[in-house]
Amino acid sequence: MIDLKNEMAIFEEEKEEKPNSKEKNGLNNDEKEILEDQEIQKAMVTPIKLNNNNNNKKISLKGNLKKKKKNNHKSIIEQSERFATIIASSVDGGAPVLGSILPLIPFFFGDSLSIFHFLVAYGVLIAILIYLGVFLGKISGGGHAKYAIHLVTAGITTLLVSLLLQLVIPT
Repeated sequence: MIDLKNEMAIFEEEKEEKPNSKEKNGLNNDEKEILEDQEIQKAMVTPIKLNNNNNNKKISLKGNLKKKKKNNHKSIIEQSERFATIIASSVDGGAPVLGSILPLIPFFFGDSLSIFHFLVAYGVLIAILIYLGVFLGKISGGGHAKYAIHLVTAGITTLLVSLLLQLVIPT
């Protein structure tokens, strides 16, 4: 017990009268153990005081946990920013898929379609790509025309490649 008391660090100690060794000897074993347990608990569990201008406060673990839980909740602005980021990235990633699938649709019908049908499909594709370019330009804060021209150029390149494939591969 003596070694244990020497090893403990006591931050704050209340001044109370401790029973003398004579008084301890007059106590029975149960009372001695209770007294020793109380002294140990008193030495181990001490309040930590913060120096505040207003007053000194004890640190409450429950209060700190509640504050941490509140900090984990995102604000409406953070949630809307995350949602907008997901939508913008899915639209930006979906644009190439749209640009590559639409021109291929007429090829699934084979010989029954003429070149006119292919040109109409690509005209619709270019209109969609212009609209999509303006939308992406508005979201990113860049130039509307820049994104529209970028996507239309990709669409025209796809048109030329598909027309060349139609000429090269006989059906």
